[in-house]
Amino acid sequence: MILSVQRVAGSTDFTVLSAPATPLAIAAGAQVTVAFNPTTTGVVEVATIQIISNDPVTPVLDLPTEGRGGAGALETVIADNGEFGDCCVGAHRDESLILHNNGPCSLSIFAVTSSLPEFIPPGVSSLPLLIAAGGSVALPIRFQPTATAPSPPPSQFLAATSLGRSMSRCRAPRRRANSR
Repeated sequence: MILSVQRVAGSTDFTVLSAPATPLAIAAGAQVTVAFNPTTTGVVEVATIQIISNDPVTPVLDLPTEGRGGAGALETVIADNGEFGDCCVGAHRDESLILHNNGPCSLSIFAVTSSLPEFIPPGVSSLPLLIAAGGSVALPIRFQPTATAPSPPPSQFLAATSLGRSMSRCRAPRRRANSR
């Protein structure tokens, strides 16, 4: 007969769900669910779940548990290292910016922005964008030059923001004057 099931030590991020009313007679194969809801990422957390019963051999059974909180990890990919190619003033070229979640948990994208007006990020109808672990989303990025000018240095001008972190890997393309 089970007299008690509870977390007795360690991280409070572990919880015995639907702890049975005790005392309880449990049939073979009965289950008790322990949830892990980490509040930190990348840190191994441990706890002890204790089962107290009327078992004459093991009346107190301590079960060590451990878990590591994960997080989404943003990676960006764009064709030709972000080189959109030649584009005339007044025209435009589109490329897909791939946002990939390389982490073990879902990733929320809160904003996609550009620091240069010639690069127009997509109008996203609903933010945040949620990318499942291992998943990817393609976003169209438009290059639309408004004047002839030398290319800016290959610097970060597009940013996808996730949980306050930014990752960019886009370069500015060459610009071409209108041939009219």
